[in-house]
Amino acid sequence: MTSNSGELLALVKWVGGVDDKKYTTGINVAHIKNFNEKKFLNDEEDPEKVYIVEWHDGPEPLRCWICYNARVIAISKKITVLEKKFKALDGMRSPRRVDPKLFDNDVALKAKKPQKIEKKREAYSESSSSILKKLQESNTESTDDGKNTKQKTELYHSERALLEISEQIIEDTTRKMSVETLKEVQKESYEITEATSKKSSEKTSVIADTETPTVEADLIDSHDTNSPNSDHDISGQAKSNELSTAGTSAADGEFSPKHHSSSKTKSNPEKGKMKELGLPGSGVFIPEAQFNVAERAQSATAMATSLLMSVFSRSVIANSNLRSGKSKTKNSTVQHSTLDSDKLTAIHDAVEKRFKRRYNNSEINRAINVKCSRVRSEEKEAKAHEGAKKPKLDGESDVKP
Repeated sequence: MTSNSGELLALVKWVGGVDDKKYTTGINVAHIKNFNEKKFLNDEEDPEKVYIVEWHDGPEPLRCWICYNARVIAISKKITVLEKKFKALDGMRSPRRVDPKLFDNDVALKAKKPQKIEKKREAYSESSSSILKKLQESNTESTDDGKNTKQKTELYHSERALLEISEQIIEDTTRKMSVETLKEVQKESYEITEATSKKSSEKTSVIADTETPTVEADLIDSHDTNSPNSDHDISGQAKSNELSTAGTSAADGEFSPKHHSSSKTKSNPEKGKMKELGLPGSGVFIPEAQFNVAERAQSATAMATSLLMSVFSRSVIANSNLRSGKSKTKNSTVQHSTLDSDKLTAIHDAVEKRFKRRYNNSEINRAINVKCSRVRSEEKEAKAHEGAKKPKLDGESDVKP
């Protein structure tokens, strides 16, 4: 079943009270205070955040809806989707139910049933008002102070009793009609639900087939030396970006944190073309197009290595490691420099923002080291291949003496 007017429904887990740690499906998202749908869908909200949820059961009370604390587990326009997620959680369901009219698909039923409730409610309201009016008039006509005080007390108790009786009658009527409505809706909307679910699954499979999961690979491959159009343009952009955000040492091209911090106030990239990584004020900028490609990566490590290739030049990556030190290759005297810590922090922050629940600091660091090692190997192979293609000098023979 789907909700009215395409509104979103939620699967919630109650916090505290009698139904603590129990679940309820079908809560209207509009009844969850300060809930941001976009942030929730983009994994930007804390999954442990507790919201205040209005419990809409029956007609609206005279003052306000009763509120409870709950965590939002999932949202969808279809109650069937939330039911499947609830079954997967294997949790306990709250014995209380949401008003089934929220999931009513029958237009004629929608137009007919609530009108009956409203008419009865209006009738009770009119009768209550007339009784209260008579009681107030009789109270005004009294002149004796003692009798007046007594009648005021009686009026107060009469009002309370009348309101309680009216609310009880309305609640019982609403509950009875809700049960009848639920049975009719379940019977009549079964075929509609099945058809909708089938169409949704087909649409999902089509989208999955047409997606381009090779975007992440395209970015990494664009830095390969063996490709026909080697990544001179992107490397040049990254290098110029590094020069605008950090100073370099003439000896080994290592980034200086001192220069990096001072350049934060100097670099003013054009808006719309460059993207600042990590937290605001990090001072680490890359072309927005490269960031968009990296952000579409399917894993946190893939996004991190893509950003690594955009932030640092290929030569810096080939001569560096996450932490400096000698090469682990036997008999090697090569000393690797350390990658700029501010830029690495910006990469980590950007990846963590995108992959909140799947972010792992150690895995990201390991992926960066592996990428540095791979780039070094590719550079060595490229140099060896280039040396083999050098032209022979005059008088040089192929035959060894």
